[in-house]
Order: sequence, then structure tokens, then C-alpha cells
Amino acid sequence: MGNQKATAVSFYGTNLRDSGHYVDIVARIGKILSEYDSSYTDHGSFGNWGTTVSAEYGRKQMMNEDWSIETQGQLTYSYLWGDDYTTRNGAKVHQDNADSLVGRLGFVVSREYDSPANKPHRVYFKASLMHDFLGGTTSQITDGSKSFTGQDKRRDTWVVVGLGTDIRFADNRQFYFDVERTFGADIQTKYRFNTGLRVAF
Repeated sequence: MGNQKATAVSFYGTNLRDSGHYVDIVARIGKILSEYDSSYTDHGSFGNWGTTVSAEYGRKQMMNEDWSIETQGQLTYSYLWGDDYTTRNGAKVHQDNADSLVGRLGFVVSREYDSPANKPHRVYFKASLMHDFLGGTTSQITDGSKSFTGQDKRRDTWVVVGLGTDIRFADNRQFYFDVERTFGADIQTKYRFNTGLRVAF
């Protein structure tokens, strides 16, 4: 069993057309802190720096005055730097660098509100089909005279569903929050929470 905490800084660029078509470019850099307890009563903790670049195309269509649907396609390249660490019981672990290329097809259904500041601007449900074309990494564990090398090939396909909301503070500032659940992946994520502040210039 284990857990992860991630902190990242993101940079966004958006081209939005009156017809509802848009293109989003996102660059992100951050660090993931991980810790785990093994079945052999061992404990390990380590940190990985990572960066991602993604391009997304989509189109938003209004179904009526309040409801909209947004279809999306996205491609994301990620690179994660490996780490070397020693577990509590003295095993030495070496992680290689890893990269991935994830494609996504999805949609968002939103209920939108013409609301004043500090009130929900919209609530939404989203779902996506994901596939990793490159994902994989190699790790080496050395414990005394014994050494083990493992490969984790994550060329996987999975589904992500989520709920969320946006709250507008001003014309150019929005707070966002959503929760996601993953289904069908080799590596299961029960719930993932995302929150932040969007500022438009």
C-alpha cells in the first residue's frame, strides 16, 4: 500500500472561436512524492520531478439555454525523472527515467448558470477513454548480494469519469474543483481531486 502527493505549476494557452471550436496547449512541471509499505514489512519513500506537454482540440455545443456538451480529443507527452533511494530495511532502489504518450477521447456535459461573483458558474460531468502508447519504466532493487530488475510496461487503456464545478470571482478569475475515478487500468486510482485558480490575461 502507498500514497502519492503531487505539486505542479502549469502554463496554459487557449484559442477559442465563436463557433465553439477551441485548441488548448498546456505545459506543466512539478514533483511527485511517493511512499509505500511492502508485504515484507519494508517502507520506502522517494520523489520524482516530471514535466508534461499536451495539446487538446474540442468543440462546445449548447443543447439549450442552460445545458451544453463538449467533445474533446487530447494528446499528452510526459517525462518523469527517476530516483535512487534506500528503503528502511536497507534495500537500494534505482529507477530509470520514464516517458509516456497518452491519447484521450472524451466529453463534458455541463449545467451552466448566469450567476453573480462567488457563485457556481457551472457544474459538470465528464468521461474519457484513455490509452498510453509508450508508458513504461525499469527499476532495479539490490538487497545485499541479491539483485532484481523489473520492467513495468504501462501501455494500458482505461476510462476516467468525474464531477466538478467552476466558481467565478471576477471576469478573469475562476476557482475550479473536481473529483475523478479511474476504471479498467492496471494501476487503480480510487479518487483523484483537482483544485486551483484560473487567471486569464
